[in-house]
Amino acid sequence: MKKISIVLPVYNGAKSVKKCIKSIFAQDYTNLEIIIVNDGSTDNSEEIIKSVIEEYGRKDVIYIYKENTGVADTRNYAISIASGDYITFIDQDDMYSENYCSSYMGLVDENTDIVVGGYIRVDSEEKELYREHLAEAEWSKYIVTAPWAHIYKRDFLVNNKIEFLKSAIGEDVYFNILAYAYAKNVKICEEELYYWTNNPESVSNSKQAKIDENIDPLFLLQSIYDRMPEVSGKKKEFIEYYFIRYIVWYILFTLKNSEWKKVREKKKEMFDWLETKFPYYRKNPNIKMGLPKGDSLRNRLSVWGIVRLNTLRADNLFLKILKIVL
Repeated sequence: MKKISIVLPVYNGAKSVKKCIKSIFAQDYTNLEIIIVNDGSTDNSEEIIKSVIEEYGRKDVIYIYKENTGVADTRNYAISIASGDYITFIDQDDMYSENYCSSYMGLVDENTDIVVGGYIRVDSEEKELYREHLAEAEWSKYIVTAPWAHIYKRDFLVNNKIEFLKSAIGEDVYFNILAYAYAKNVKICEEELYYWTNNPESVSNSKQAKIDENIDPLFLLQSIYDRMPEVSGKKKEFIEYYFIRYIVWYILFTLKNSEWKKVREKKKEMFDWLETKFPYYRKNPNIKMGLPKGDSLRNRLSVWGIVRLNTLRADNLFLKILKIVL
């Protein structure tokens, strides 16, 4: 039986970390290495972590306390000390289904670099809000770009030097897009076995809610671009489409809470960057009403509409009207 290293970064997680750890301990897969890294918490997270480890008498837990350096550095450190054949991640607010590890590992063979699955989004009372099902389609793996809901072959990550980016936003996007670019074999788990807890104070809901001069999404995109291996065929088309889709998402996500002048300037800056790096992006075969297969209708329409309107120089008017409506 292959060993799985489960990585749990913790920072001020006193409210939820016990429940998270219990879901790890409840796994029906037995060959585990559980790496819990306390990233300089200032609450009583350490006391809770140690008490639940003692309560269950687990001998497969590595607990480490370190000074606060951020989640990217914490995950990278955990990867460097992990001894498992495969690595998976969990966030302190979230939970696994008891068959999470066994179901993912049931899809693994010697050539598998990554397995990715969907998730169930829940509120703080564990009430289901949304279910993301990944169909067996090439685009599906690009839908989930958080490190959780994935299992990675450790040697694959280490040999390709795939690490989390130390950035204000998108450290997980960087990690996964590079992983997909380097991977030769990615499998889809068609079960939803990860419970993602809705957190209004998360980075995506706070730092990216409006355009901030101190947070540059182009740093993220350029960092990915600089580390990209040579890709071709469908993979190249999908990765290019991901860049387009991310830019469209960022503009629409920040639209409501940002000044119109800043929206217009940031949109121009990002599309100018896209034009430089992917000069033929408008011809990407996935920019069609029914493509890419596996993506939501809302996302497909958003990308198709904004790119077409940008080509016609009519997107500024559309976004301005949309901002008023929002």
